[in-house]
Amino acid sequence: MTTTNRTSHPIALRDATVTDPFWASRQELVRTQVIPYQWNALNDNVPGAAPSYCMHNFKAAAAQNAEHHKEGKAFVPPKYTFRGFEALPDDPAHPDPDKFYGFVFQDTDFSKWIEAVGYSLTHHPDADLEATADTAIDIVCAAQLDNGYLDTYYILNGMDRHFTNLKDQHELMRDVAYRAAEEYGVEFYYQDFRPMFRDGQARARELGFYMQKYCGCVFSEQERYQKPSRIIP
Repeated sequence: MTTTNRTSHPIALRDATVTDPFWASRQELVRTQVIPYQWNALNDNVPGAAPSYCMHNFKAAAAQNAEHHKEGKAFVPPKYTFRGFEALPDDPAHPDPDKFYGFVFQDTDFSKWIEAVGYSLTHHPDADLEATADTAIDIVCAAQLDNGYLDTYYILNGMDRHFTNLKDQHELMRDVAYRAAEEYGVEFYYQDFRPMFRDGQARARELGFYMQKYCGCVFSEQERYQKPSRIIP
């Protein structure tokens, strides 16, 4: 008996078409409504919605980079100042154009939007959307440091503390994961669920869901409470 080895190969995105009515309708919804809405949200142009400050931060970082290139060695970079997990302006109507605002992970909102735009343009060429994406990409590229680093939270708050808080600021984890995703041809999806943690707990209680009673940083209740044994030389 002979066995035939079958291998799968990736296909170009343009050759993959979804015809199922359920998913096809949602793809169309994303293309025609969600992507434009998200772009307005990234630019704080949705009436009644809390500002994102996403593109604000990229523009501020780009302006700071331009100032650095102009002044050269005379440029004095900002020293790190901790401003909380979410930084908000004292006057919401007049945010400081040079400061970072929003959650520490605010940059990732752009990554999700531009990825959706890329998928959409593959099947539905749109000159206006492509021009908007090109403008956005130019802003983000201008915010990137010469060494390739891009995280506006630290660029604007002070680079002397970047890569030091791996628990709360995930820029190193994201960088490694995105590089690995590109190398191996897989998609890395990043989402920080901490802002929704309390709401999730409340909803779980309402529904009667089981909730873990110990921190995920330890493997068991025994590990939490067991005192380490003393080794006597």
